[in-house]
Amino acid sequence: MKRLILFLSATAALAQTPAKAPLPPETEMSHDGWFAEMPSALAEAKKTGLDLLIDFGGSDWCAPCKWLKENILTKPEFNERAVRHFVRVDIDSLARGLSPERKARYVALQKQYRIGTFPSIILATPEGEPYAWTTYIPVVESIDIRVVMAGVKQDRPESFWRQIEPLILRGKIFRAGLAKAEGLTGTAKADALTDALAEVRPDFLLWYHTAKLEELRALDPSDRRGFLAYLAGCKAYADLEDRIGGGYELNPEVKVVDVDALIGKFHLKGETLQQALAMKATLLVMQGELGAALGTIGAFAAAQNGRGAFDRGDYQPITAENLAALSRSVARGLAKPGDTVAQYRALHDIFEGQQLPNRYKISCHATGGSAFQPIIAVRKSMAEGFGRALLAATASLAGEARARALAQGLEGTYFLSEGAIRTVVTQTIPELVGKEAASAILPDPYKAWVAPRPRPAPPATPKQS
Repeated sequence: MKRLILFLSATAALAQTPAKAPLPPETEMSHDGWFAEMPSALAEAKKTGLDLLIDFGGSDWCAPCKWLKENILTKPEFNERAVRHFVRVDIDSLARGLSPERKARYVALQKQYRIGTFPSIILATPEGEPYAWTTYIPVVESIDIRVVMAGVKQDRPESFWRQIEPLILRGKIFRAGLAKAEGLTGTAKADALTDALAEVRPDFLLWYHTAKLEELRALDPSDRRGFLAYLAGCKAYADLEDRIGGGYELNPEVKVVDVDALIGKFHLKGETLQQALAMKATLLVMQGELGAALGTIGAFAAAQNGRGAFDRGDYQPITAENLAALSRSVARGLAKPGDTVAQYRALHDIFEGQQLPNRYKISCHATGGSAFQPIIAVRKSMAEGFGRALLAATASLAGEARARALAQGLEGTYFLSEGAIRTVVTQTIPELVGKEAASAILPDPYKAWVAPRPRPAPPATPKQS
């Protein structure tokens, strides 16, 4: 089983905190009126006509899953509103006390709904066909997990409700559009179907609404509005994302040329092009081609202008602030082509600093699955490459001068504790000035990497009578 991998590098202690309220293993209900089994939830949805809200999580070790459940999904303020819109389902495959049979059913549901990260919130029709997805978004988004955790106390059910309200609206427009299309024929019906289907996340259409797509294809074989061509590009990218895998170790058979070929063949633009460019930049960073990676990020920002009517920000939710920050980092990194440290610092801000949008926010890898996430994929390469670059840049120095230069180079960064960067922090600097001095000059969070662990107090000596 894969352990917790937070985007912000959470500690092992955080990952292993035991669940407060294990799911009862053999009941139909979970908590606060939430169903624990899909068949009974689907029966209720069919009876009431309500949509499904399905929480895929892992309360045993997934911190954001616990924050979402404890601070939002179990609160009366959320459930009093949600019960009017949804049949709620709690699929907690890592809850303690699950029977092997229930766990197997939960894992099968994860595969059915293609869950790659926890927590995943799926909104689905009463028939169980998904149309929208979201996740836990921390109140405070930061490179530093300690800042994120401090912001958790600000979680409010109202904020999460505002997060899903646009998705609820899209579901309503989707179903209203399908109903409208039933009374039409020919071109008018094709347009109504296109408008309805465009409200659904493209991969959900491709996986779960194929009958409607075939109906549209028959009605509009020339694809007048380009919707089917748009979906073909989405599918091709999704297939490549499935091929490349997720986590720290990507499929080495997927190359930059594969991404370029995909972009050219399907004439990608807008959000789908941005997804492909984010993958390309990831591969370039992993290959150490820093200038090319920065140039690709620049193309990513420029592709925002090519977003069209079918792009809804489902994959790359990006703001004007994101674009401005990306452009500044790219310019800074490319200003001195031979300055490897500066290029790595710029890429650190883009990836680790979350300037590059990531829909998964702060998440954990799901059991038996892993989504492609640029910020995760580059972490080992970045830690190794930046560490080597720092060592090379300070090679002419010695003693305390080099130690201080290395420590200064780490200011404002938050790298994975791996490879050359770990060597710099835990070996090179302590060898130059000693462990105590190293801890004093290192910036956070690196102080903790060399700080001596406190020794337990010796047992008290019994008093002599």
